[in-house]
Amino acid sequence: MRKTNRFLLVVLGLMVLMLWWLPAHADASVPAAPILLRADSVTSSQIRISWTDIASDETGFKIERVETGIYVEIATVGANVTEYTDSSLRTCHTYWYQVRAYNASGDSDYSNTISETTLGCVPTAPSELRVTVRAESSISLAWWDRSSDESGFSIERSTNGTTFTEVGSVGANASDYTDSGLTPATNYWYRVRAFSGTVYSDYSNVVNDSTLAGTAPAGGIPAAPTGLAATPVSSSSIAVTWFDSSTTETGFRVKRAGAAAHGSYADYVTIATLAADTTSYTDTGLAAATEYWYMVEAFNTSGYAYGSAASATTLSGAGTPPGPPPGDVPPPTAPVGVIPAPSSLAAQALSSKVAKLTWVDNASSETGFIIERKTASGAFAFLTKVGPNTTSYEDSDLSPNTAYCYKLKAYNAEAFSMYSNEACVATPAGGDIVTLPVSGKDTVICFYVSKTSYYDRNKWRDMDTAPTIRDGRTFLPIRYVTEALGASLDWNSKENKVTIKLAGKVIELWIGQNQAVVNGEKRLIDSGNKNVKPFIQPPGRTMLPLRFISENLGCTVDWNPTQQEARVTYTATGS
Repeated sequence: MRKTNRFLLVVLGLMVLMLWWLPAHADASVPAAPILLRADSVTSSQIRISWTDIASDETGFKIERVETGIYVEIATVGANVTEYTDSSLRTCHTYWYQVRAYNASGDSDYSNTISETTLGCVPTAPSELRVTVRAESSISLAWWDRSSDESGFSIERSTNGTTFTEVGSVGANASDYTDSGLTPATNYWYRVRAFSGTVYSDYSNVVNDSTLAGTAPAGGIPAAPTGLAATPVSSSSIAVTWFDSSTTETGFRVKRAGAAAHGSYADYVTIATLAADTTSYTDTGLAAATEYWYMVEAFNTSGYAYGSAASATTLSGAGTPPGPPPGDVPPPTAPVGVIPAPSSLAAQALSSKVAKLTWVDNASSETGFIIERKTASGAFAFLTKVGPNTTSYEDSDLSPNTAYCYKLKAYNAEAFSMYSNEACVATPAGGDIVTLPVSGKDTVICFYVSKTSYYDRNKWRDMDTAPTIRDGRTFLPIRYVTEALGASLDWNSKENKVTIKLAGKVIELWIGQNQAVVNGEKRLIDSGNKNVKPFIQPPGRTMLPLRFISENLGCTVDWNPTQQEARVTYTATGS
């Protein structure tokens, strides 16, 4: 009896303890995950990350960084802290981060992942520095920008060709500079280098030229001719054509240089002086199978100006190639004869922050296209460069309810084309995507490598893990595709197996295995690359190859390498 009473007292005590503990802890849970993780380079050895804290019950935050291919915890900070500076990093190195909140109940889900590169990358040196305009007290320079990550360019001048001093600087993507306040009839040397922060590239080539003598009368220096082209006519003649961009020239001087030395203005010798409005000249009496370089400058009493050089090699025999006969040569139909301008530029608003540009590529020898943008009241400024054969671009750095105008031009190592037409568009005030031209049955989803925002059925949405490229293939947390398509997704933890079902199709995949089963048939995930296998990425998301899944579910996948965009289109078969 005494033992029974003792047992009942113990049970009663436990019940009282539970009644006291449960109300106090009924709401205990892990905190909400931080959102909008961002990263900025501070120095060559520091990156600052910041996030938005939406939890109210966290003890602090855990910061993780990728080390040898996996995320590892590198620091913790206290509650309500929303930034952390990671130090002692490698110069010009890219780091990946993620953050999660924690308290006594456990850890939250992870934030989005983010990457940033420390400062200190050495930009590529500019090339093809040349003098474009001379005047009594100024010299204008131009160069080829071969870097994609410079902060700007430093211009240096010398009066003896040996000792140089910086005389000016221009911002990123600039390619010209005018040095003013010079002494008339004086020789000057110039060189240019790119810089990124405090890190400088190698120097460009050195050019030298002299200012004009005397007092230049009113009227101004004529515009330089553009679109210079040289075409072999026979074994002893080359036709030179250009576009007359000036209305104030007295005439043109045609200059020639040999293949061995043609990098400086001083290498060229005047071979002909022509009247105003002339746009062609045929150089005769040349050696067979020999390369010649040409420049053409417009001049008047105020000075002269010239553009890019052009070269051609005479024929090896006495024959004449197809085309215009020797003598009068018609001028090119565009300012740059070798690069036709892009045309039919159009702009479409996709959202309050995104506009899509499309155009027709009329060139066959371009290195790429330069796109410029302005607001309705502003001036055109460089926006970006895209590669050859590109015919579309999505500008995703816009403001809502704002009008923008665009134009672009083709370029290669020799010259630029004329500009395309201008195209303008106004972004809507709201955030919804403008519906793309697809049928009412189509579902369109757009994913972007390394970005956690994606476009799904006319809306921008967020996911907690960004798509990534591994073994040359795009992987993403597959549930974002299956949810959008209405497919079912099942996970078997014992087998590490994913099963996807949609409209009678069944796909089975296993983590770490390069084979899948589609409707009972075993097949390689990627017949061209046996290393393509599903994997798990923090915070425990199953990453599957997008193209394999989408195409086996009856979707089409379009890849835009410029935007790093995978566009999935699914057409429902039902009514």
